[in-house]
Amino acid sequence: AILTYQGGRRQRADLDLNVWDKSGELVHVGRRRARWGWLRRHGRGGPEVFVGQTASDGPFTIKVTFFSGRPRDVEGKVRILRFANGTLRDETFRFTVRKPKDVAEIGVFSVE
Repeated sequence: AILTYQGGRRQRADLDLNVWDKSGELVHVGRRRARWGWLRRHGRGGPEVFVGQTASDGPFTIKVTFFSGRPRDVEGKVRILRFANGTLRDETFRFTVRKPKDVAEIGVFSVE
């Protein structure tokens, strides 16, 4: 999963990628590693990259949180690359968050 967004030059914003496994364990900026995956890259202004390691721990729930910045529309996208039903799937999900603590629910994803 790859989170990208434009926080702006004069009005920076920080969005965070959050990923849960089927048991409810969370990987995020405060806890970047779990047995089943990790945040490979994190930085203000993006991109943030999550790499799943163990498909059997899915399905995985992915959300994006507007962590900090001035209230305004911040548009972003999450690109999901995964194997499903023997096929590589490349999907992009677009979202808008408006103020700190807003959450964009990207979806629940299974992999093989």
